[in-house]
Amino acid sequence: MDAVIAAVLALHLYFVSVSAAGPLGVLWCDWWGRPDDEAVQRGARWMAMLSLLALVVGAVLGLIIGFLVWDDAFRQALGRLHAKLAWGTMEWLFSFVLTGIVAWWWRRRPDATGWARRMRGFLSLLTATNLLYHFSFLFFVMQRVAQEGGDGPIDPATFRGYMADGLILAKAIHFLLATFILTGITWMAAGASWLKTDPGDQAARRVATWGGRMALPPAVLQLVVGLWLITKMPTLQQKVIMGGDMAASLLFVVAVLLALWMMHLLAMAALGKATAKKLRMAIVVTMVVLVCMLFVARKTRAVRVADIRSAPAMAVRLTAA
Repeated sequence: MDAVIAAVLALHLYFVSVSAAGPLGVLWCDWWGRPDDEAVQRGARWMAMLSLLALVVGAVLGLIIGFLVWDDAFRQALGRLHAKLAWGTMEWLFSFVLTGIVAWWWRRRPDATGWARRMRGFLSLLTATNLLYHFSFLFFVMQRVAQEGGDGPIDPATFRGYMADGLILAKAIHFLLATFILTGITWMAAGASWLKTDPGDQAARRVATWGGRMALPPAVLQLVVGLWLITKMPTLQQKVIMGGDMAASLLFVVAVLLALWMMHLLAMAALGKATAKKLRMAIVVTMVVLVCMLFVARKTRAVRVADIRSAPAMAVRLTAA
């Protein structure tokens, strides 16, 4: 079941990432791209439409994940965060409307100029920051509340306290970096697809290059943030990664090694030197790294906060493993 949940989580994370960071790529095309640039028009139209689709698919996959992990602790956490979830629904609808407007605008007026172009970019900025800020923290706070248990609603002050927690903050930054990596490889996928049809398509190659440049810096930063995240984990969760669970430890090592290869492939793409085959390889490697890391994260979350605080039997089981 862990493997199934990790696979569904990977798809969910991918679509959520594109829906949140994709509009920032569209924003770049609006504010810094030339209106008559074919690469800008094709890349932005494609990303705007995909961001809208990803927003819907990501939400559906989120509901499916909720069904897969449903238990009393999760139900109680939803109850305690009822006000935040209701507000989150309104935020999602707000972003859906803005993303729809931007996608429609790009299809109708890809060559817009002046104030219209700046306003369209501003709408992309609004929807991206809205999704990146609200939903990353909400998801990780929900996990913590489900682990800790307790009664009564989570008030705004308590929620902000959770946001400032070192482990939750590290997870949120780790997620934000992942959104840019996944959105970057999505642009690379578009470029690779167009290059497969026409190997001499220079606009497609430029779009793929932009994707590599969008994905490479956060991929490098992920190594540092990943180490920070591990240091913020409770000791028993660290032991899961460092040999306490052989499957999790092995996949962690595989993911780190593949991440180094991924950065090499992304660097080639960012320099415009990657062939269509190398671009596709970078996409596959990135998704494998994602699935491996989500499986490891699933294993570490199995060590509940209550176990970490007061269950020596858990330490015995990890040592024996």
